[in-house]
Amino acid sequence: CFDASGEVSRSVFGGGRYDHLIEEFGGQPTPAVGVGIGVMNSTLPLLLQVHDAWPGEGIETDYYVLQVGDTRSTAARIARDLRERGHVVETDVSDRSFGAQLSYADAIDAETVVVAGERDLENGEVTVKDMASGDETTAPVDKFPGDHERPTYDDFA
Repeated sequence: CFDASGEVSRSVFGGGRYDHLIEEFGGQPTPAVGVGIGVMNSTLPLLLQVHDAWPGEGIETDYYVLQVGDTRSTAARIARDLRERGHVVETDVSDRSFGAQLSYADAIDAETVVVAGERDLENGEVTVKDMASGDETTAPVDKFPGDHERPTYDDFA
């Protein structure tokens, strides 16, 4: 597939039938299809930039919801509630350690980290950390984010 405007003269994606491929590797005759997208060689980003569809620079992460232990459902609820208010929210999906998640939140310049840890939840709370100052406090898990449009450390300190 190519860019119809002609501004990007490289293949954007392509594919086809590969019915004999599995046989070539010693397998049984099996019908097969495949597709490849030109992401690795920057074709897709170039196409999006040419057509003003590339996301603008400067997207900032408002919140990082850090989860420790078996807290995924609570972390997902908090992230969903914040996203419904229009915030940019990231959360871990690969079971990284507390330290690795906190380092990542710092690296992406998240403004606020919400910690949903097993110990926090046992106490019915989450920890809210202001990444600029390093200050942190706790908030009742059932009241976070609550009625706050943009809940921060200051709302619960």
